[in-house]
Amino acid sequence: MHLLPRDLRTLVDREEVIASLVTGAASGHTAIGTISGTAGIGKTAVAIRVAHALAPHYPDGQFFVDLRGHRPGATPAEPADVLATLLIDLGIHPRHIPDGLDARRDLWRDRVSHQRILVVLDDARDQGQVDPLLPSGSRCFTLVTSRRRFVAMDDAVPTPLDMLPTEDATQLFRNLSGRRTWPAADLAAVAQLVECCEGLPLALVLLAGRLAHHPSWSIADYAAEFTGAEDRLGELTSGTRAVGAAFEMSYRAVPAGRQQFFRRLALHPGTDIDAHAAAALHDCSVATARRELEALYEDHFVDEKSPGRFRTHDLLREYARTLLARDPALESAEAVRRLIAHYADIAELAEQFLGATTRPTRRAGVGTATTGRSGPRDFAAALRWLRAERTNLLACVEYAWGIDHFEHLFRLTSSLAGLLRLDGPWEQAARLHSRVAEYARTGGDQLAYGNALNDLAVVRDLTGAHAEARDLLTEALETYRRIEHRTGEGNALNNIGHVLHELGEFDHARSLLRAALVIFEESGDRLGRATAGYNLGLVAIITGDYRTAAAELTAARELYAAIDHPLCLAETVNELGTLSRLSGDYPAAVAYHEQALDLCRTIGNPLGEAQALHAIGILHQITGDYPAAIDVHRSAVAAFRQLGNRRGEADAVHHLGIGHRLAADYPTAVAQQDVASALARDTGNPALQANCRVEQGRVHRLTGDFAAAAELLADGARLHAQAGDLVGEAYALGELGLVLRRRGDYRRALDLQTRSLTIGREVGHRICATSALVELAHLHCTAGDAEAAAAHADSALADYRAAGDRFGEANALVALGRIRDLDDDRDEAGRLFSEARDIYRAVGTRAGEIYAVNFLAGLAARGDDLDTAAELFTGTLADAAGLHDTYEEAHALAGLAEVARRRGAIDEALAHLSAAVALYDRLGAAEHDDATRRLVAWRAAAAQD
Repeated sequence: MHLLPRDLRTLVDREEVIASLVTGAASGHTAIGTISGTAGIGKTAVAIRVAHALAPHYPDGQFFVDLRGHRPGATPAEPADVLATLLIDLGIHPRHIPDGLDARRDLWRDRVSHQRILVVLDDARDQGQVDPLLPSGSRCFTLVTSRRRFVAMDDAVPTPLDMLPTEDATQLFRNLSGRRTWPAADLAAVAQLVECCEGLPLALVLLAGRLAHHPSWSIADYAAEFTGAEDRLGELTSGTRAVGAAFEMSYRAVPAGRQQFFRRLALHPGTDIDAHAAAALHDCSVATARRELEALYEDHFVDEKSPGRFRTHDLLREYARTLLARDPALESAEAVRRLIAHYADIAELAEQFLGATTRPTRRAGVGTATTGRSGPRDFAAALRWLRAERTNLLACVEYAWGIDHFEHLFRLTSSLAGLLRLDGPWEQAARLHSRVAEYARTGGDQLAYGNALNDLAVVRDLTGAHAEARDLLTEALETYRRIEHRTGEGNALNNIGHVLHELGEFDHARSLLRAALVIFEESGDRLGRATAGYNLGLVAIITGDYRTAAAELTAARELYAAIDHPLCLAETVNELGTLSRLSGDYPAAVAYHEQALDLCRTIGNPLGEAQALHAIGILHQITGDYPAAIDVHRSAVAAFRQLGNRRGEADAVHHLGIGHRLAADYPTAVAQQDVASALARDTGNPALQANCRVEQGRVHRLTGDFAAAAELLADGARLHAQAGDLVGEAYALGELGLVLRRRGDYRRALDLQTRSLTIGREVGHRICATSALVELAHLHCTAGDAEAAAAHADSALADYRAAGDRFGEANALVALGRIRDLDDDRDEAGRLFSEARDIYRAVGTRAGEIYAVNFLAGLAARGDDLDTAAELFTGTLADAAGLHDTYEEAHALAGLAEVARRRGAIDEALAHLSAAVALYDRLGAAEHDDATRRLVAWRAAAAQD
């Protein structure tokens, strides 16, 4: 007998499933296969396609039996009746068919035991309906379809069907719609329909079939009508086929208690649910909720998208909502209230592990959630829970807004602050906190108002709106003080201090942070103490007080480790890396940044990961590994871009440009600064715009266009001043002064370095002021004022050593070496240059090492140690050329020229000096004129000889 229905052309995207079933059956490895899925998902179509593919393997017969387990208006088939039909199909006369289920089952199995037959049992109600129909022969294959998962059916290979992916759902609709051409507008309308149906084949077949019979209909109008319909299930009906009716038959088959459980799932504002939330919603134990969810999963009322998390298809959810009218409205409202209270309880517990400070609450502490769950017990669990529930929590916030349930609204939004700070998007977070602040203000809830202002300020600070953040925090501080909430007051002081450090108001920042420390120490708040210390460390770094920075950051790191706060620990370790880099301890800096990177990757902190990559890229730049720096900064740019963090992206692009400048790829360097500047402008970061101009000035200095460099650096200083970035202005003025010194404009250079020194001292930025002192020492040395030069250099050396800044210490030693050389104390000058060289080498700065060795070579030449001088100049010439350091390359050439002249190798001397003059000319360097005069004189002398 060959009793298979015709194959259906409507089937799409089931090739992998079909191939697996066919292969298993044809090879003899599978005797029973089950296909399960929700109503309308295409189980029958798949089974028919598989059966047709397998027909040649089962020549003794193929049987298709409709068990009517869920057919609207029909009674499920009785196994005894089905067996009678199968026996008749085998050729047994009805008079010879025995009475009773067991006798018919045994006869069926006996007759097919040695045959190769295929049996399709379609739309089974349950396993009890199927078991008597299973043939016993080893050469038979049975394929069962059902809306239930037959978890207890031994030896059956289960094949659950998922909804169609968007691409295949779209193709199915197009295949059945009867349309031949597809303008872009029609494709967009189909995308709307597919989204509404969520890949349910029956819904798509009904919609496309109706459209096929109305060729004059506009697809766009059709889509708009369906998507806007109040009763979408009513629209999905055609003759005896209807999505709602299919759902109804499944619903009737489950017990009354489970029906209520299913209905209440539709009350959930979010997208998925776990057993704990379901227990709160249904007011039952977690164990009961888990059993009910598993039962609904077996019946395909819900899908398990990830372990323990269940989701209802949108059309099934809509069906469940139509049933909610049967339930008392007050009971439904109370169920949602329990659910939102559950989320608020757990979210508060989780937020304790993410916040950088202790969250101000009305209660002495938050404990157990309404379902009896204790909540996450560590950072990793808290972050996992918050990320898994993010969409649900935001949906609950919107729901609480809609019903004016302010207490839950405030609690949920406050508890989301740490997650939104970490994962963003920050604009969404800002909108959320702004709305809550306004609701709390108008509602007179002072604590909620203060918390919302504080959370909003943190986000504004992250986006670079530091002045706005300061104003918001000032109002939050006043609010906390009005209600005498000391934790809130400490947090506000702490955050204001951090923002003031961003604004360059360092003394005021220190004062507020120390006031916050007093509050945290009084209350025993270790988290607040750690974060205030961390912020004090940041202030100390930027003001050049590296010893204080090390003490504060180390203490903060130990506290964060003790209280198990890996998020803040990673940030602190990363800043210790920055401190080590600024102090010249590059190996330690690498270790810290890599530790921070590992921590961020372990806990899943993509923002911290991008920041650590950024810091590692800067280290590669300093230590001369420019290809690695470029590669790492490209990764950082990509990471920031993926996060949507355009501010971080802008800074990473800026440093990517610096990497290209150091690698002597000057056109790319300028182009990258243009990109970074545009991003900085778009994100409201004038300080970075100014830095981009300064960096472009450096590029022009290196390419020999000192005039353009001076113009760009002056513009950068002006932009820094306009942005209120005094430190940035001071550094830009110092860079401009360096250009002018190298051009020979010593008076203006002296004025600019003096202004840089003044600003650095006024704002308390020790390193900024000290770098100006070193430049002033060089200027006075060039002018022949050894006394003034020594005073500045000695002061700079003492400051750098006090701060632990090894790189700065080497710079000061070079300045002192020049002064001793000016005083003809060549032995001391040599010692100072050698010490500077050793420090540069120790910290891995090749450019600095070349700088110091050129001075040592000059000393050797003037002391008639021409062999040593030649060897040193030859080495620095090669090294400087490799680093594209044109200025030091020119100095080495000039030095080799002098050595060759004194050895009598005049042709070699002229060649070296000619090359040096060309480089000085290209740079516009002050040394050009003197070198040119010497070249003319040497050529004249050579001509006379």
